[in-house]
Amino acid sequence: MRIFLSLVLCLALGSVAGVRPASSAEPPYDLNVILSLSGQGAFIGKSNQDMLTAFQTAFNQRSTIGGRPLHFVFEDDQTAPQVSVQLANALIAKNVPVFLGPSITGTCRAVGPLVQKGPVEYCLSPGIQPAKNSYVYSVSIASDDLVGVGLKYFRERGWRRIARLTTTDATGQLADDAFAKWLALPANKDLTVVDDEHFAIGDISTTAQMSRIKAADPQVIVIWATGSPMGTALRAYADAGLEQPVFVTNSNMTTVQMKQYATLLPKAYFSAAPGYVAGLAQTPGSKRAMDEYLASMVTANIPNDYISGITWDAAKVVTDALQKLGPNATADQIRAFIQQLSKYPGIAGTYNYSDGSQRGLSDKDLMVMRYDSVAQKWVSMSNFGGSPKR
Repeated sequence: MRIFLSLVLCLALGSVAGVRPASSAEPPYDLNVILSLSGQGAFIGKSNQDMLTAFQTAFNQRSTIGGRPLHFVFEDDQTAPQVSVQLANALIAKNVPVFLGPSITGTCRAVGPLVQKGPVEYCLSPGIQPAKNSYVYSVSIASDDLVGVGLKYFRERGWRRIARLTTTDATGQLADDAFAKWLALPANKDLTVVDDEHFAIGDISTTAQMSRIKAADPQVIVIWATGSPMGTALRAYADAGLEQPVFVTNSNMTTVQMKQYATLLPKAYFSAAPGYVAGLAQTPGSKRAMDEYLASMVTANIPNDYISGITWDAAKVVTDALQKLGPNATADQIRAFIQQLSKYPGIAGTYNYSDGSQRGLSDKDLMVMRYDSVAQKWVSMSNFGGSPKR
């Protein structure tokens, strides 16, 4: 009888334990992301979204945030700074401690002033220069350093006559400032801009600008534009019959764009990016991080390119902070966690945030790459830091 009652009790307890109400399951941890899912920057925003979705899947297979699965909540700013501001203000009103995005330079610049006292914002564009020890972080290597590495490569290749075609938006304005800064350095005294052209992102043709560039006879042409304006510039380049190498901002290092502009691409089409785009790493720690990233890309059927990978390390840093601190972490705690990171291995390099740089990487993590249209991939043409391979 005692054995029978014990069995009944065990079965009863087992039934209660086995029937766990759905309401008792831990809810997901919502991590908000502002992206350009429509408008001029949609090709960047949608790539960011695909990668973050793959990151979410990989993360939830191995980890939780205090027992809660990760869930990215995507908001579309339509590539409009005023919409980005509205979305950011809504998140601030909800007292979220951290969010990712926006996707591009102009929208990040609009949001930055709103978060001077928090929450933590991890901008998904490398184009901004966050204030030291602020609540704002920026992905990858600064666009300013991209220009410096590009000029170093030109100089050491013997390309001294440079022509520029640049958009007049926030991205182009930052490029103008960066070129002026780097060209003023003694090391670049032999480099000359033989023609400096600009166009608005809404222009439907740059034929006149490209004609003047052709007349100036440069050795290399720098086109600083993203999205559809890049296509406008490449059409004019092709129509003008130009053959000089073209160096572009790395926001154009996307598989979607390479397919879209396949018939317009110059024979020598260059940019600079972290080594993961070419499958190269500087340290064993970065190699392990890259292997995990590439495996997730294969599982999600996402091609590896600069824009796909640009958000991976940002998501990893933020989720590492949340795992360490728990789902109730504050903005101050998350910022303090990030600021103390040094020798942190990511796919783009080994991060050091302890100097207050707000991005953790430098020009030493960049290499110049050329797009191989036959193999349909980016291949390295320089060592890390920009010196051409011999």
